[in-house]
Amino acid sequence: MNEDEVIEELTAKYANDFRQLSNEPEIGLNISPLMAWQIISQLQLALRHPQNTGIISEQTRHFVKSLADEIPMNDSLRELFEMGWNPEHDHVIEPSQQNPKLEIRETHNAVAIYGVDEYKSEVERPFAEFSRPQTWGDKEQWHYEFFRLEWVRDGYKYINNCHCYTDIKNPECDYAILFAQCVATILYPGRPPQLCGREYLDEDDFWLNEWGEMPPYYYPDQEEDWFK
Repeated sequence: MNEDEVIEELTAKYANDFRQLSNEPEIGLNISPLMAWQIISQLQLALRHPQNTGIISEQTRHFVKSLADEIPMNDSLRELFEMGWNPEHDHVIEPSQQNPKLEIRETHNAVAIYGVDEYKSEVERPFAEFSRPQTWGDKEQWHYEFFRLEWVRDGYKYINNCHCYTDIKNPECDYAILFAQCVATILYPGRPPQLCGREYLDEDDFWLNEWGEMPPYYYPDQEEDWFK
């Protein structure tokens, strides 16, 4: 569907609304010459799109030229204005500039926030430990959240996968805020992802039948380069 067909469809759908706009008095607008120049620049950019053709683009082009006539331009500004219509002055961004190849450095961390005492009451000062709780399989006790933090710096893309456990249920501050500082505290190279999530048991973990089917134990290969 080209622009004329789109306009025809919209006109049919909103005919009464457009007709009412055409009957309204003209809008008076007071702007500085500098603001007018900025508006012209943005409209020139939109009009340079190869598929921006048709009635609306022609009317907009006429508006731009009328607005430009109101700006007191010297010769250099007039030359710059004309350059805005000239494709020879386009700056083409190469794909490599748009999406530079970044080396990825990815870590997995597990953190547990303990906030409930032996009497199942919330403590005044919860504390965090950068490891899974050994009883993480007890879903009645432990709530699980997963957060992923990404940032780019100096040609690297850093990714921290943070597996979060807490015995605090529905905290007033929400889980994202509860774990925010932990997500941004990154231990490098971190831990094997299998020992951060809820798919594998560590050698020191234990499991009760009432928690459901027991996951398999994970024994890291000493030569496995999991932290790269």
